[in-house]
Amino acid sequence: MKKQTDILDYTIKLLNNKIYFINELYKKLLNKYDRKEVNSAIKELIQKDYINDKKAASIYLYNLINYKMYGKKYVYSFFLSKGISENLIKYLLSSYNDEEFLSNKENIKRELIKKGKSDKYIYNYLLRKGYDIEE
Repeated sequence: MKKQTDILDYTIKLLNNKIYFINELYKKLLNKYDRKEVNSAIKELIQKDYINDKKAASIYLYNLINYKMYGKKYVYSFFLSKGISENLIKYLLSSYNDEEFLSNKENIKRELIKKGKSDKYIYNYLLRKGYDIEE
């Protein structure tokens, strides 16, 4: 029981510093504790709603789109790398319309043009940010 309390305390400490996806937290805890304890702790945290992929993903999505101004492709691959299901990613992305992504893309383009960046630089930058580039 002491070990279970330790793992929960450690996990709460981690969650106070950062939002974790279930898969991320699971991998991090496996570095320090054995699989059975981690599974038990994760179940308990899910039941208490301390970790929830849908909530975490919607917070990340808001920040990725509105502050970091990433495109759909980047967001999609980011969430896949974090172990989020494709269905959840599609569901979350459906809450944003293409106009928002297009507006962000145009704002980025405008800023880079103001800074005197070349067309090639702008093209590559937008690709890295996850935007579709139409020639």
